[in-house]
Amino acid sequence: MRYPALVLAIAAALLAPAAALPTPQQAVNKDAAYIFMVDVAQQQGVPTGSFDIKVENGGKVVYWVDRFGHSKWEKMGFVVYGTENALATVFDAALAGWLNPNDWPKIAKERYAVGPYTGLAELISLQLKDGGWGWKRVGTEGTVFFPGGMGETLRTAQILARDLIPAVRLGITEVQLNGTTYSVIDSAKAAIRFLLDQQLPSGGYSANRNWSQKPDPLYTGWALIGLVEAYKYRDLLHLDQTTVSQIEDAIRKAVQWLLQDQNKQDHLWHMKAAAVMGSETAPPSEAEIVIGLLDAYTVADQLGLDKQALADAIESALAAIVPDTSEVITVDGRKVVTWGYCIPETNVEFTAKVVEALALANELGLADKALSELESDGASLQNEEYWLLKEFHEKDGYGYWLLTFGMGGRAAVSSVQLYATEALIALEKPNVILGTTTGHLPKVTGVPTIGTVAPTGNLVLGALVFDVVPVVLGLSTVGVLPGIGDLQVNGVEVKDISDPVLKYGWFVNAIVNPIAASIMSSEPNTAAGLSAGTFLAPVIDLALRLAGMSSIAEEAAIGTAALLTILGILADNGVQAVEALVTPITSTVETLYASLANLL
Repeated sequence: MRYPALVLAIAAALLAPAAALPTPQQAVNKDAAYIFMVDVAQQQGVPTGSFDIKVENGGKVVYWVDRFGHSKWEKMGFVVYGTENALATVFDAALAGWLNPNDWPKIAKERYAVGPYTGLAELISLQLKDGGWGWKRVGTEGTVFFPGGMGETLRTAQILARDLIPAVRLGITEVQLNGTTYSVIDSAKAAIRFLLDQQLPSGGYSANRNWSQKPDPLYTGWALIGLVEAYKYRDLLHLDQTTVSQIEDAIRKAVQWLLQDQNKQDHLWHMKAAAVMGSETAPPSEAEIVIGLLDAYTVADQLGLDKQALADAIESALAAIVPDTSEVITVDGRKVVTWGYCIPETNVEFTAKVVEALALANELGLADKALSELESDGASLQNEEYWLLKEFHEKDGYGYWLLTFGMGGRAAVSSVQLYATEALIALEKPNVILGTTTGHLPKVTGVPTIGTVAPTGNLVLGALVFDVVPVVLGLSTVGVLPGIGDLQVNGVEVKDISDPVLKYGWFVNAIVNPIAASIMSSEPNTAAGLSAGTFLAPVIDLALRLAGMSSIAEEAAIGTAALLTILGILADNGVQAVEALVTPITSTVETLYASLANLL
């Protein structure tokens, strides 16, 4: 008996095993690839909304743009919002140890070699004189008017906590853009000073105290996150004790204000100035405030905060958020609670933010009431994670989440990528958010980092820096610089040692520096070991020969170069003890290369 092809196709579809969900690590890594391929995704039919990547100056500059809701922002606002979210997504993935750019498509790898640095430099270049981020003219978000030419509390705190401090945690302390070098630490310090200066006498925060003296819980919650993160990483930021004391005091005041402002009936905070989408108690905004209090809870013992009062506020707020504008859906037989902003809806971005707060609170033992609310609907944190992974869309080496908005519209905007990434990290690695952790941006192989000196440049560097002494000595032996070659040290004529020293110079010039340049982006410590080792080789050879130890001079010189190169290789392969030893050398060599690049 023959069955119609349609019947067979339907039967095959029904019997085929469901596609396996990605792991949290796989989803976050592929989503980070999407950050660098937004334009490619657009061409392949992915609805990216207002999110876009900007690649300029022949690929040497990469940053992002996006728009928040229906905000009437100038270009500066688009760059701030898009780049802030994009970089935060990548930095979070790196800090979680989930970033593997070598698995990405080539175009994503090429842009990744540039984007984290030029994007961050673009952000810092837009920092205002008061240390904050805002707009050149008056901006609007819903019915709120933000000060033109002045920093705005929420955006500044977000950039500090999401971008600047994570960058420093990843070892990024300086970035360059169009020949200008920016200090990430100095930028962070300026942002911290802005937040300290913006605190109102009540302890709360408004958008900007020069525009409004009325505190708002969302602005205060975000200022609290920025201040607590600055306190936790005060040593990495090289903060002086006076500033640390001011931060401690500001945290105490902000916490006290939030505890007092929490509504005693519904246990939520009622936002008026920050209710930009029409809801005073929107679940994702309430969750942000809770996350601020959770962050403060982790340093409560150090700062003498009332942990019980914090715990009560957090637990009661989360228990109130769970049933607020939520919707229960069934996914593959699992009950899942999803949240909207103003109305019940199935929205990945808003759900992810609530899930993040629940997961972090659960890690601290402060989510029992809220999780009971979830369980009463047949849901659980495991089901929430399952749904987030189910909502992840994979395509050609990258992946993304979609934000639902309006009349069923969906777009892979920057904020939903960040919120989903944060939620998965909170579920799987909460200490990345709650603790004090560091990491590094993985290097990509086979892709040069824009801004490093090309091999030709390194030939010039070799001639200018490494070869001065041996070249001068060499010229003296042929009479171009008479007299020097006749000098004697310990009975040894200088001309007798110029030839062996000179060969190191040519070796550096002709071979080593081009090799170092070619691997600087993928194996920076190895490149630094090569360059530093061959720089020291002629110096050591010369010193030993002048000291009358010619018999061991050449072996000691070559041995030094080989040792530093081996240490560099070990550091690039993750040997942490060696990496700590080699990092200062690497930084010095990279600075030399970058300085020469600017000259060239």
